[in-house]
Amino acid sequence: MYLNDSKPITPQQAYNGNFWRLRAELTRAKAESLNDEALKARLLKVATDYERLARRADVVQTEMKNLLKETWSV
Repeated sequence: MYLNDSKPITPQQAYNGNFWRLRAELTRAKAESLNDEALKARLLKVATDYERLARRADVVQTEMKNLLKETWSV
């Protein structure tokens, strides 16, 4: 995966925590390769936001699984 890909993400990717964690990892690696401290800080903030999205995606997946279990166990 490249960070400069221009394809829109799919719903499966949007609700996959690992997708966002990988983006965070790649963004951090890119940030660490930079000499411009302001740009590095901005990319590290983006990586932190990707981690937040990963946690949210995990919560949504768990909630959906629980909802499906409740729905089908009735």
